This record gives sequence, C-alpha cells and structure tokens, in this order.
Amino acid sequence: CHIVYVSRSFGPRLTEAISFLGSLPILTISDIESFNDAGGIIRFRLADNKVRFDINAGAASNAGLTISSKLLSLATIVGTGQ
Repeated sequence: CHIVYVSRSFGPRLTEAISFLGSLPILTISDIESFNDAGGIIRFRLADNKVRFDINAGAASNAGLTISSKLLSLATIVGTGQ
C-alpha cells in the first residue's frame, strides 16, 4: 500500500499535488481543511475533542482504491461523485 501524507506546509501547492497523485493508486491523507474538496482521500479533523475523519469515496475510486466497509462505517463520506 502506498500512502502520502500531505502536511499543512504543502497547502499552497495542494491542488498541484492532488492532480499529480489523483489517478495513481496512492492513499492520500491530510488534516488540511480543503483536502477532500481538492480531491484528497482521507482528511482528519477534530470534533468535540475527538479525532474524526472524512473519506472522499470518489477520489478513492478514481485512484483505483477500495475502502473497507468497516472503515467507511466510521467515517463521514464526502465526494462520492468525482
């Protein structure tokens, strides 16, 4: 499994990074607020002092990745139609 974590310092080049990685079979992860909107797959966020995560199912599909149903049941699903 190939995973790329995109740090906040990479934020200004986020669109460029996602467009490069988007169609490759690489799981992209970040905590940048606009990450899922830009086409990233998993975004971590804080909610009620707990770490939660959003999964962009469309981006995962575009990358040729399948997310397990158990993981999907724990996440907030976004971007299913990319």
